This record gives sequence, C-alpha cells and structure tokens, in this order.
Amino acid sequence: HEWNTSRPLLTKSATTFFVFGASDTTAQLLAERRRPDAQRALGFASCGACVTAPYFYSWYKVLDARLPGTRFWYIKLFMDATMAAPVYIVCLLTAQRCLAEAPRWPELLRDAQNLWLDGLKVCPIYQAVNFLLIPPAYRVQWMNGCQFLWNIYVASFCNGVSSMPRS
Repeated sequence: HEWNTSRPLLTKSATTFFVFGASDTTAQLLAERRRPDAQRALGFASCGACVTAPYFYSWYKVLDARLPGTRFWYIKLFMDATMAAPVYIVCLLTAQRCLAEAPRWPELLRDAQNLWLDGLKVCPIYQAVNFLLIPPAYRVQWMNGCQFLWNIYVASFCNGVSSMPRS
C-alpha cells in the first residue's frame, strides 16, 4: 500500500509491465506452441508500462476529479468507453507498430476501430465494477488483473495473429 500511495505511477507501470508481458507470452504459447519471442513480449510489456499505465493513471485522475465517487459511475463508464478507449487504442497500436518488424501503418485506423469494437464486448463489464467498487488508488491494478485475458487477445491482435469475427 505504501508504494501505491508514495509512488503511484511507478507502481502502476510496474504491475502493468508484468501483466502485459505475461499476456503476450501466453498469447504466443497459445498461438504458436513454441518458445516465446522474449523481445516481442518485452515490447508489449514496455508499451504497457510506458503507454497504458501513464495514460489510465492520468485518465482516472481527471475523471475522478470531475466526477468523484460512485454516483455517476455510468457516466464514467460511457466516457471511458467512448473517449478514453479509442484514443488509448490508437496510442497502443501506434507504439506496437513502431516496435514491429513490418509495421502495418495503412491499416492503423481500421485496426483501431476493430479493436475498440471488440473491447466494447468485454471492457465495460470490468470497468463498471471498477467505477462502482474499486478505490481510485487501485483502479489501474484492478484493470490490470481483469485485462490479463483480454490482453492475450490484444497481443495477438497487435501481432496480426487473431481477429474476432465481425458481426
């Protein structure tokens, strides 16, 4: 608890680094059933620590300052899904493409839209719990715990391995 309050961004970046690295390694094992590419996992983990953690740490601070408490949790959820998520996804995909051996720049916006639509099927569920029950200081860690499975999909998506069927 002490590190979470005295060094909140460092703590959130460290936990996010671990979760993203574990998710990417798991995605590789599930998709390829061979020795995982440590450089790829390190790149995804670094995106988590350097993009995801600071982004959501800052987003939650602004959101909680404007809409404190749980009374307006549904507004927070709507704003998170329609404002924060699309911008974050473009940032994450841009960072991933910068690290890729063969970046797919022309598809960036289409891929971002597809990943955002896929996320709308999953993320609002755990984000509702986040805004209703989780203290603000622990929101990024809660999100990390929930995102382990989701990030297996995201890691695969970022590396062109998988895509959910479009409905």
